[in-house]
Parts: sequence; C-alpha cells; structure tokens
Amino acid sequence: MLSKLKKVLKIKEATRWLCTLFSFSHYAKWLKKAYIDEKAVLLESQHGKEISGNMFYVLQELSGNPQYKDMKIYFSCRSKTKGKIKAILDSYNIKNVILVPVYSFKYMRALATAKYLFNDNTFLPYFNKKDGQVYVNTWHGTPLKTLGKAIKNANHNIGNAQKNFLFADYLLYPNEYTMEHMLEDYMLKNLVSNKCVLNGYPRNTAFFNKERAEEIRSKEANGISRIYAYMPTWRGALGSVDGDANNLQKQYLDQLDKALYDDEMLFVNLHPIAIKSLDLSSYKHIKKFPAQYETYDFLNCTDCLITDYSSVFYDYAVTGKKCVLFAYDEVEYFADRGVYKPFSELPFPKVATVDALLEELRSEKSYDDTAFLKEYCSYDCADATKHLLDLVFEGKASDKIIVKDMPSNGKRNVLMYAGNLDRNGITTSIFNLLNNVDRSECNYYICFPATKAAEHQDTIAALPEGVGYISTHGAMNLSVFKNIMWHTFLMLCLFKINIFKTKALNKLLKDEWAPEVKRNFGNAHFDNAIQFNGYSPRYILTFAGFQCNKAIFVHNDMVEEIRTKGNQRQDILEYAYSTYDNVALVTEDLIEPTSTFVKTTEHFKIAHNVIAYEDTVERGNLELSFDEGVTKCNIEFDELKRILDGDAKVIVTVGRYSPEKGHERMIDAFNKVWQENNNTYFMIIGGYQNYGLYDKLLQKIKDMPCGKNVILVLSMSNPLPLIKACDGFILGSFYEGFGLVIVEADILGLPVVSTDITGPRLFMKNNNGTLVENTDEGVEKGFRLLIEGKVPMLTTNYKKYNENAVNEFYELLK
Repeated sequence: MLSKLKKVLKIKEATRWLCTLFSFSHYAKWLKKAYIDEKAVLLESQHGKEISGNMFYVLQELSGNPQYKDMKIYFSCRSKTKGKIKAILDSYNIKNVILVPVYSFKYMRALATAKYLFNDNTFLPYFNKKDGQVYVNTWHGTPLKTLGKAIKNANHNIGNAQKNFLFADYLLYPNEYTMEHMLEDYMLKNLVSNKCVLNGYPRNTAFFNKERAEEIRSKEANGISRIYAYMPTWRGALGSVDGDANNLQKQYLDQLDKALYDDEMLFVNLHPIAIKSLDLSSYKHIKKFPAQYETYDFLNCTDCLITDYSSVFYDYAVTGKKCVLFAYDEVEYFADRGVYKPFSELPFPKVATVDALLEELRSEKSYDDTAFLKEYCSYDCADATKHLLDLVFEGKASDKIIVKDMPSNGKRNVLMYAGNLDRNGITTSIFNLLNNVDRSECNYYICFPATKAAEHQDTIAALPEGVGYISTHGAMNLSVFKNIMWHTFLMLCLFKINIFKTKALNKLLKDEWAPEVKRNFGNAHFDNAIQFNGYSPRYILTFAGFQCNKAIFVHNDMVEEIRTKGNQRQDILEYAYSTYDNVALVTEDLIEPTSTFVKTTEHFKIAHNVIAYEDTVERGNLELSFDEGVTKCNIEFDELKRILDGDAKVIVTVGRYSPEKGHERMIDAFNKVWQENNNTYFMIIGGYQNYGLYDKLLQKIKDMPCGKNVILVLSMSNPLPLIKACDGFILGSFYEGFGLVIVEADILGLPVVSTDITGPRLFMKNNNGTLVENTDEGVEKGFRLLIEGKVPMLTTNYKKYNENAVNEFYELLK
C-alpha cells in the first residue's frame, strides 16, 4: 500500500513538473509574441498566498471606482488559497475579478500581457517585464529587521527581490526611512531610472474609516468592552514551525485566556503554519481573526495591538491607539538577526510576562509617540490608495505624495561575473582588483549564482566598501524544445561530451541571450559587462548577450585545461574569444595558447592580477590558527607548531588539490631529497579538493619513506601565517594562469622557485626569479635549491606593479 502511494505521489510530482514546464514555455511565447492588453491589471500578494494588505486595498479601489470600470482585473492565487481568496471577495462583494492560479496558463498570459502589474512582494524568478508594462511594487512593511545585503545568514539570496525592484516603474515607500534602507541595502541607486513614491500604504487607509470600525465591532464583539489584537512575528524556518517557540506561545495564550475578564476578548492572527498547530476552540476569551475580513479592516476595530518584532506596529501607530510589545524572547530572537534601529528605542511599552502584559492592556496609553508618527506615518491618509492609482494610471501626482527620481551619481556602471566565490585564486584576484581600483570613478558590481554562493556569505560581506552585487536566480524562459536542448547542452558540458556544438546552440538560442540578461538584471544599466571568472558555459554565453562593452578574462592556459581536465569546451571559448569586445589575459605568457582559439588577437589585452601586498603582510602577521570544524590536516595542530618552531627546513606549496598543481610529482621529488636530508618537511596547503585528491595523497604518503615528513592541509580561511612560518616556497604546477601564490610567498619573505611554465614564467624572469624545468628532475632541483639556501629573493616593486595592473584594467572599460 505504501509503495503504491509513493508511486502515485511521484506521478503527481512529475505531472506538476511537466505542467509547470509547459506554463513556462507559454510564458516565454507570450512575452515575445502577445500584445500588451492596455486594459488589464494583475495584482499579486505574497506570491499568490494572500489577499490582504496593500493589494486588497488597491483591488478594492480598482473594482469600486467607476474610473476603472473598463479594466480587466486579475488577482493571483494558489490552488490551496483560491477558496479563501474567493470567500473574501464574496464577503466584500467584489465581483469583477478573475482569479488566476500562479503557474497556470491564465496566470502566465496575464503576467506577460497585462499593462499594469502590482505586487507587495516579488514575482518569481522567471519574471521578465515586457517593454511597455507598468510595474508597481509596494513591498509589505516598514522594516525593523535588516533587509538585502544587511540580512544576517542570507545576504546571498536577495537577487530576485533586487531584480523585481530593478524592473519596477514605481517603488512605493511609506516613509523616507524605508526608502533609504531599501535603496541602500538592495543596492538600487545608480542602476535604473524608475520612480520612488513617498505615499501612505494602501492598507493603512483602513485605519481612517471609523464608521467601518464600529460596524465590525458591533457584529463581532457585541457586549465586549475591550478588544485586543495579537499579531506576533513568525518564528520558524521556511515551511516548518519552531516547535519550542510554538509551545511557549501556547503556554502564554493559556495563561491569557484564564486571566482575561469576560468583557475582554483577544483576537489572534498567527502565521498559517503556527495556527494549524494551535487549537483555540477550548479558549473562552481568545479567537482567531474572523476569516471574512481583511486583516487591517478588522484590526481597525480593536482597542490595543499586541505584537513583538513585526512591522505591524509602524502601521497601527497611525490609529493613535496603544501598542504593546510582548517580547518574551527578545535576546534569543535578535541573536541571529540584525535591526536598523535598536528595539529599545521604540516608544511602545515592552513586556516579557503575561502579568506585565495584562497590566499594560488595562492601563491607558502613557507614552509619547509624536516623533515616531512624524518619522514613519506622515504620509498615511484616507485617500492614499487613490493617490497612488491616480499617479500610475493618470500620471497625476497629488500634493499629498512625493515622487522622486532614483538617485544616480552619473558614473559608469561596471558589472563583473565573479563565479561561485569559491576560495581560490580567481576570487582573490577580483577582491584585490576591487580593493585597488578608484571606486569614486565608477560604480562596481559583482554577480554570482545565489545557490552556489550560499556557503560564502562571509566573502560577500567582505566586499570592499561601495561595491554592490546582484545574485542571480532561476532558469531561462524557453520553449519546451529549446529548454530540452539547452539543458541537454549543459548536461553534455558537465559530462565533457562535445557532440552538441556551441554554433548549433547559438543558432537555436540567438534571440534568447538578451532576454536572459534582462531576466537576471531587470532594467539595470551597465556600461561594461566583464566575465571575470572566465569559466561556466552558462555565464560565458549569457554575458555575451549584454548590449554594452564586454570583456572576458583568461586566468589560465585553456589549452591545458581542456587537455588535462576537460573543464572547458573549445568551441565555447572560440565563440567567446571572438564575440567579446576584449579578451583580458592576466599575463603575456597566455597570449600564445589563447591565440589558438581565434583568428585575430587584435582585441587581446593584458590585465595583470593586482597584488594585495599590504593586506598580505597584515594577514600574514595574524596568529596562526586552523578553522574549527573546517580545516583538515594529517597531523595535530600542536605537532605542526612544534615542527615550525624547530630547526627543520619546511618547504611549502599552495594550491587547490587538483591534478594540474603537480602535488604527486612534488611529493615524489621531495621523497628523493628527503632521503639525503631527513630534517626537512614538505607542506601542501589547498583550499579545496578536486577528484578526491586530498584523500588520495593521504593514502599515497602512508607507504612512502618520507610520509611522516609530508604535511597535508585542507581548507584554511587564512593560510598566510602558516606560509610565513615556512622556509621556502615551490610552485610545481604543470601549468598555471599566473600563480598568485608565488607573489604572496615572496611578500611574506620566502624564497620562491617555480617550474618554467606558461603563467609565472615572464613574471619570474622579470623579477630575478628562479625557474626550474617542468620535469620531475626540475622539481627535485627546486627542492634542493631551497633547502640549500641558494634561491635569491624576487625584486618586485609591488606598488608600481599594481599601478600598472590597475591602469591595464581601466583600458578594458574604454
């Protein structure tokens, strides 16, 4: 029976996936071919899950105002919420509305063709605003907790919200405080020319209707002297309830129900998941918000609001009624959340026990919220919804609202694809560059795929001041056939099968790259688009779709990358290096191998890696430590310290555990040298491993004579103090792009030896460096030279080197 049920569920899931795929394909078709319906408007609240808040009051104005009688009004819903939404519509006698379930064909057509789009959150990642559509984003509250790049534990995942804001023609803000934080933390300034509208929230118009408040009160609380509303913020993870928090909440409700008088009633509005797990039927003085009313419509009839950290208190304050913050878990709640303003500075009384809460509920309002109202509620009025719609539909700006242009400093916008932000040389290189360019001359942004960067939130937070970012989400909007072919191409790339050629793919998708750029970045304007990472078929092809100056970086010998690792495709690079306006090579050594991909090298430019020499010195002087729970090493930390403090010579190499780094060859060479001088150690430090190479090397050294003198370290956030504690550095790679680690070792005072390979060759020759043959014998010689102290230091002037490197980068922007 259970197995049959699983099969049915799998079939339903597969069917749902296929239906969604066909819906997406129709959306792609309607985006391209369908005309905009000038008399259609689509409203969406919380991704179709609600019909409350700002969108309800916009809907009410549209459906009740004769001025909009010819408008075709769509309202999005979910299959699970359609009944609830329809019931609300019936309750308010709103008839002229078409409900369209998200992902349905009707929804996709409305999203692609409705002239006007309204949302209090975001449209999902596939959304791509058609030219001629008018998009109004109202958001859903004045924020206490931080948003955008300031969010703790989720700063990587803001791209879809950013994209929606970058698409919006009008961004509604209820106060300057909200506007400033939203523009700053979603990094919207300078990118678009949309309008910022300072106007009261449509949902807050409910609080100005005193007659309606009395009407609802007489129906729902006849004979009750005091009506309280409890609207706590959500506690829990996405899709699940926090059991401990829910149990504690239940205990407090139990206490309140017993303590409330018979002429007092508490109405609660909890998150749908939380309310499902709480049985209120046994309570005498506690009820749920009546389902037939929109939330704020009912809230208007209450005498006092109880909340905690929810933004509802910013709205309720306009009523002039009392608000109490029941913050029984303040310390725990804010332990991993940021706030824009200290909770303690809010004017409302704060309580942590039921007794204290009851005392506040039964006492008059005694705090002064005049300054609070002026800062957060000065635009609220009974006609705020009408003022907004007059602006959007008629272009009329009431004297009660303020319309501002998006702030812009008029500088060039430069976008750089940074890859997954993995701990590697490319990430180091882009950070070094951004730390050294003149950020007052241009606006710099990086982009990365949100899901891949989830593990690197600290890296994102460490971006240089003034550098923005956009995280990308979702997949291309394609027909079913094109979707299958695109994913087949990506799958073949993954498995290194080159039967599906890039030329054929581009012939099929030639009209799709520009829309894909727009789907990812909205209406953001960039003067330069730089594929800095230089890898990833998807982003190489997508960045080629930018209609601005484009450059792609070459960080490595791609001929060797293809030959040894197969992690690139020759035809993709041939296309990219011929299509981009500039191909930026990080060293002259890469000109020869890279030229094999193109017919002409006229657009090749040298853009050396910037060296963070001051930062390297500073970080090298920090205390040596492993990252707890992250760093792996084949010896104990105390033993490592003993070796470094002793008189043995320690030769180090740094590079991810990957075949091209030549780790096995270096271990074999060291084994021969060690047998002549047992008082030596060889250390390998790698950021991460490919092909399980770290584990393979652990096995390799077990049976080797020198095994106990080979130290393997995996993953350190700051390996520089460890490098500095060694006696010499060897780069034994088979090939490299540049070999940034040789520079870091030199800055830290280590003599450096490198194999004579493309990448480091010219730099070493120009700076009195020591090169050895790219052979087993050459690497063995390198070890001997270092151990015998016969390697001179490099003679690089890093300040001058960086000045030249930065100027080379500026040439790419012209």
